[in-house]
Amino acid sequence: SYKNKVFDLIPKNIPRSLDSSVIVITDSGIESNNLISYFNNDKLVHGWNFVTDSSNVNFSESNVHGTSVNYLIEKNLALAKKTDYRILPLVVLGKENKGSLFDYLCALSYVNDIKNRNLAKIKVIN
Repeated sequence: SYKNKVFDLIPKNIPRSLDSSVIVITDSGIESNNLISYFNNDKLVHGWNFVTDSSNVNFSESNVHGTSVNYLIEKNLALAKKTDYRILPLVVLGKENKGSLFDYLCALSYVNDIKNRNLAKIKVIN
C-alpha cells in the first residue's frame, strides 16, 4: 500500500520530454468512458487512489465531480489546440466528495516525489 511504502509507485507512462506537461487532478477520480467527455485515454497517466489505497482511479457511481473537472480541463485544452500534456488523476475524495487531510497530503507528497526525481514537468495541480 502506498501509505506504508517509500514513494516508489511512480507511474511508468509520465512523459519524459521537457516539453510535455503533466496536469495533476486531485479529486474523486474519473470516468474515462464518459460519453460527453473529451477524454483521450492516451493522455491519461496511471494515478493512485489515496482513499482506497489502490491504483483504481475510476470514479464511484455516486460521484462524478472528478470527471466533470477533468472534462472542463480537457475541453479548454482542446479548444486552445493544446496537445502536449498528460493527465495524472489522484483520488483524494471518496463518497459524497468527502476526503481527509491525510490523503490529500499523501497525494501532494506523491507529486513532490515525481518532481524531485525530475520525472515530469508538472504544470498544474488542482
